[in-house]
Amino acid sequence: MTARILMTAALLASLAACQSPSEPTLTTSETLRLRSGLEFGECRGYCRTELRLDGDSLLLIQRGWRAGEFPDRAFRAPLAPEEWRALRALFDRDAFLALDTTYGCPDCADGGAEWVEVETDALLKRVTFENGEAPQPIERLAGTLRRLRERAVAEAGWQ
Repeated sequence: MTARILMTAALLASLAACQSPSEPTLTTSETLRLRSGLEFGECRGYCRTELRLDGDSLLLIQRGWRAGEFPDRAFRAPLAPEEWRALRALFDRDAFLALDTTYGCPDCADGGAEWVEVETDALLKRVTFENGEAPQPIERLAGTLRRLRERAVAEAGWQ
């Protein structure tokens, strides 16, 4: 009887050791950085646009494939606290972790590749998809980031 109990305990312990630890939920004090971008491979001009958000400001960066002809340019602006809170609320760690890294055929036929990248204290992941076709679990987050990116381009006076 004792051997059976010991074997059962050993089996349960080994099963517990095989389980992967669950990801902690995002706390209000945890660092969160969001990045979003759009790029076109068959393009002349500023073909790559990236938006970086860290909580109190946004940084917009545009790059061309030919750096000499189209040097990098950057635009920084404050981010309203309510916008940051809304973005944090749209981020669902479990849903984001469950996503594949690529959806569809990004930038096939020069349709553009769009991406969302999330960095926390314990996570760095990028999801890339066809321009405007975010996977359903991050559709609202991607749409909000896209609108912020477009607004920043307009505020910077860029085309």
